[in-house]
Amino acid sequence: MEHFLIAKEAFKKDYYDTETWAQGMVKTESELNKSLELDQSIPEVFYFRALLFISADQPNEAIEFLEYAIQRDSTNAEYYLRKGVTQSKMEYYTAAMASFNQALVYAPNDPNIYFNRGMIYYYTDQQVEACENFKKALGLGLASAQQGIDGTCGG
Repeated sequence: MEHFLIAKEAFKKDYYDTETWAQGMVKTESELNKSLELDQSIPEVFYFRALLFISADQPNEAIEFLEYAIQRDSTNAEYYLRKGVTQSKMEYYTAAMASFNQALVYAPNDPNIYFNRGMIYYYTDQQVEACENFKKALGLGLASAQQGIDGTCGG
């Protein structure tokens, strides 16, 4: 657990230059790997490892580690949301939609899930559904959803 806490703190730090960021990520990765060697039951370790893969533009590996996190905590909406966002960037829209729908089961009032689901509908030319999801996200407090509404809902 100690290595995970060190990794978590290193990951959360703001790094202002590329060299410092790279050093911080190496430390984070090293501490996460130590955590995994000691205890593979902590879902957050897999989640933060997935975030490292996302930052390194390794989406397949990220999804793999998100799935490991979900196996250990299947009720964490953030894991499904991050998995859906990663799948969306890979243009795996059907899989992303399934991940967002699962996230909504556990966090039905999270505007980010509705916004991202709206983006999937938008990308797949389902404008009515996109508009509905952007409006729901806005209604739940996500101000940036207004851009989706402006671009999709026709005024």
